[in-house]
Parts: sequence; C-alpha cells; structure tokens
Amino acid sequence: MAKGWLVLVPITISVRDTRSPLKFKMPYLESYKGRANPTDHFANFESMMLLMGINYALKC
Repeated sequence: MAKGWLVLVPITISVRDTRSPLKFKMPYLESYKGRANPTDHFANFESMMLLMGINYALKC
C-alpha cells in the first residue's frame, strides 16, 4: 500500500465520533492463530461485546 494510505480510508462520522463507555476495558480474547474455525473466534468476540452492551460503531 502507498505511504499515507490511512488518510484515504473513509470512516463514517458515527464511528469516528463514538466514545468508549467510562471505565471500558477491552475483554481478553486469545489471538486467532489460524488453527481453529475463524467463525467461532469472531462469534466469541461478538458475544463478549454484546454482553458488555457495546454498539456497532465502537466495535469498528
């Protein structure tokens, strides 16, 4: 990718302006190492965020 490509990536205003809840701490989730089903790994992440009440914009 060209140098400075991040400047060119569009981002919606809602994602850009979303703030983390007070005292938000990212839950621990072991890094995906390619040995298991990636769909299961992503579903675990989604479940954690849902239980914490995290909205779509913050997950981005």
